[in-house]
Amino acid sequence: MICLIVLALSLGVVVGNDELPFASTDCAADIILPCTALQNCKNYTSVTWYKLYNNSSDKSVKKTILKKSENVIQTDKHNHSALLDKNASLVLRKVAPSDSGIYKCLIRAKAGGKNCQTFFRLNISDCVSTPSPIIVDFSTTKFINGSWANISSQVTHVDESELFVFWGCVGLAMKLVLSAMCIWVLVEFRQLRRRRQT
Repeated sequence: MICLIVLALSLGVVVGNDELPFASTDCAADIILPCTALQNCKNYTSVTWYKLYNNSSDKSVKKTILKKSENVIQTDKHNHSALLDKNASLVLRKVAPSDSGIYKCLIRAKAGGKNCQTFFRLNISDCVSTPSPIIVDFSTTKFINGSWANISSQVTHVDESELFVFWGCVGLAMKLVLSAMCIWVLVEFRQLRRRRQT
């Protein structure tokens, strides 16, 4: 129990510390987090990388990303984008904003040695992807042997506001046409009733 309290307090101090080594990168980039503690621990049994999370009760929770011991590397089954290089650095591929956070490299020493650890803060920018609408002009494209020829040369990108105005006009035109049809049907129905009455 005492070990858990000491661990929680030490994680709280580390998580609250703004002097951690810091890295920032763009979304979908690859990044390497160095385990600088390896310089101080030469005789070790394992290297383990963790990601630290804060839960609702303000206690840090750690999740193992990968572990290397006796040249065997075990990775989290849900994390296929994490690798370990020869210097025990964590390689994260195609990162996303959810990868932002604090990472810990723990080096477990052999019997009689002292464990070493490194913390690293990572910030990933938001992924911004706004797909542009595509309009294909089939008026100059020919259907040859079951396929459309030159279709790629006819693709143009259109601003979303232009599409909004276009579809707004189409909707208004449809309402006007339907209204005119309803008025015409009512007029014809009244004339039919008058003919029957006379």
